[in-house]
Amino acid sequence: ISMVRSDMMQAIDNSLRLNRGDKRPFGGVRLILSGDLHQLPPVVESDVLPILQQAYGGPWFFRAPVFQAAAFQLAALKRIFRQEDEVFIRILNSLRNGRISHEDEATLKSRVSTRTPAEASNTHVVLTPNNAAAWRINQMRLAELPGEAKGYSAQLEGNFEAKAFPTEEVLELKPGARVMMIRNDPSGRWVNGSIGKVMALGDTDCFVEINKETHRVAQQAWEKFRYEFDSKANSVSRSVVGSFKQLPLRLAYAVTIHKSQGMTLDRVHIDFDN
Repeated sequence: ISMVRSDMMQAIDNSLRLNRGDKRPFGGVRLILSGDLHQLPPVVESDVLPILQQAYGGPWFFRAPVFQAAAFQLAALKRIFRQEDEVFIRILNSLRNGRISHEDEATLKSRVSTRTPAEASNTHVVLTPNNAAAWRINQMRLAELPGEAKGYSAQLEGNFEAKAFPTEEVLELKPGARVMMIRNDPSGRWVNGSIGKVMALGDTDCFVEINKETHRVAQQAWEKFRYEFDSKANSVSRSVVGSFKQLPLRLAYAVTIHKSQGMTLDRVHIDFDN
């Protein structure tokens, strides 16, 4: 919700009232807004900002008159599930609030590395801001391994945009390559973000060592859905419009910050270069 502009918020209200024939806020529809106002703000062009200032008093969603009229109830989620290190939690909250102490600043500075991202990729997963940097480091490390790489081509069906591919369309691997699993295993053998090493390559599958155990990894499918509302049945139907089938892994010497979201990584080197 932090990225929703005030004019968009008001437009949603106007549209729902008009199309539902209901003068209540949002046409009587119950809305649940989730997000963190300390994170991404609305994206507003410089020539549009004065217009939003004049019309609503600013670009934020809560400036829209309907937000006040709807009388939203606030539920603050305070429990942190993904971190247990109290010092790390304190630093994250300090950065989020923009009020970092000298002690926390010193702790962060003590973590600054003199190694280049390429050097760090030998022992850590490098988090980079862009795909080009991640691809360059991964290809460099793959080329250093002996032998020729084997390419695994994804199977594409229907409508599945390239920007939504979870891993490479042609995934090149070698025995000894460090890889990252990108889906949770239904049997619990690995999770999204588990790091392993390729032990052997098959025709359509491969064998990966994770936590000192070797597992056969087969291709899995990602599906893209389309949802349609049936007004007569008052129900929503779902149909598959595209699929991407590939090995659920990618090279793990470097990965973009965007792709790392949702993963649990033990050793990371963060590249802040843009």
